[in-house]
Amino acid sequence: MIRPMGPGEVVDAAVILYRRIALRVFLAGLPPLTVVWAALLLLNGFILPRFFTSQAGSDVSRQYGEVVVMAVAVLLLVLPMLIVGLAWALGPAMVLASRSMRGDRLPAKVLNEEARRAGPALVASLFHIFLPGLFWVGAALAMIGLATLPEFLSLPRALDVLFSLAAVLAVILGFVGFFQMARILILDPAVAVIEHVPARQVRARAKSLAKREGRIPAAADSAFYGIVTLLVSYNFLRWGLVILFSVFELNSRVVEWTARLPFRQIFPALVEAFPSLAATTLVLPLAACLSVAIYYDRRVRKEGLDIDLLAEDSLYADRQTALLN
Repeated sequence: MIRPMGPGEVVDAAVILYRRIALRVFLAGLPPLTVVWAALLLLNGFILPRFFTSQAGSDVSRQYGEVVVMAVAVLLLVLPMLIVGLAWALGPAMVLASRSMRGDRLPAKVLNEEARRAGPALVASLFHIFLPGLFWVGAALAMIGLATLPEFLSLPRALDVLFSLAAVLAVILGFVGFFQMARILILDPAVAVIEHVPARQVRARAKSLAKREGRIPAAADSAFYGIVTLLVSYNFLRWGLVILFSVFELNSRVVEWTARLPFRQIFPALVEAFPSLAATTLVLPLAACLSVAIYYDRRVRKEGLDIDLLAEDSLYADRQTALLN
């Protein structure tokens, strides 16, 4: 494997890494994953439903006020929790994946220290990935709000349709923007964790590794295949669990079982959010392994890292780089 790899081979390498480190990553990432779970539960169970159902009746100003409050909660609470939790969980996963590829044994103390050092740069990288999608989702909410104005300002009804179509387009562009930025910035987390580059230098270093040079192709194809693999894996797990819960009517059963318990409203929300939480937990280490695999592929292609690793392995009889097998 210590050679230039095609896009499919990069994905295969990431899956092999995932199988090697999955259990330890889960144990190391359990505390930060609780932050991610809390953010997703808050988003799916309490915030998103209130975007589509209002307690204000026919009072339009109060309806707009509710939407503004929910949007502010997403920006100031959910998004920071999600980014910090993901960075906290991805750090140990990437350190383990990198050391596994190099064949190094890593004590827990060193693992936590290396992950902590990369924290600020990793948070900045994830923020840059989320930012475009967030912008277009905000634009969609604005268009939805504008779509209600013709009814109250005696404007042509055609504007209602126009704003509604603009809102749909903004949502689509949000998903496309997130996908595109994830494809472009997929190397940034690995650079931040493995090389301990300061946050302001991560993008320049990742860009130099990813770009095309002469006969060396760009990293875009490997990144595209990797992102598609992540999306397919996530949705397969999530919707598989949703269908399973629906078949066994688990939501209604939980409502019935918890009817007399305090805070009984929480339990149905937990069941409803569980497919997203489980899929995120299982796919997140794969995303870390994918970023690390693409990183090492680029280092091999552009900097001859395989030669350096061979030289190092020849000096240490008790070490054999996993990529050389």
